[in-house]
Amino acid sequence: ENGGTIFDDSFELYNEAREWSLWFKVASFSTFVLSALFDFCKHNKIGLKYSRVFCWISIFLLFISILIPGLPNYLAATHIEDITPYCAEQFSKALSFISGNVIGIGCSAAFASSILPLLLTVPP
Repeated sequence: ENGGTIFDDSFELYNEAREWSLWFKVASFSTFVLSALFDFCKHNKIGLKYSRVFCWISIFLLFISILIPGLPNYLAATHIEDITPYCAEQFSKALSFISGNVIGIGCSAAFASSILPLLLTVPP
């Protein structure tokens, strides 16, 4: 109708999720800075305790920021049924299943590439 594609809503949803992810990354960085400040400015047990607490909060927020783009249901946002004519119930189910797998594999690849730096930096 306006020259867009069926993926416009999915990309809008993805952009919104990335924006939320950015805010969580900013919060993670802020708590990391607080952790570093407590570590450098307070050289006693209380400073070290708060430094560790803020560091763990920072890691938790970073992990959440990585998960956020994978949470929305991008397949439901594509409205693929608008372009596929209703032929048969089994065909529609198969098409939805296949397109769901393709989109899921793509999102899994993006998720795996974004979580790899976190897995390499956080020791077991």
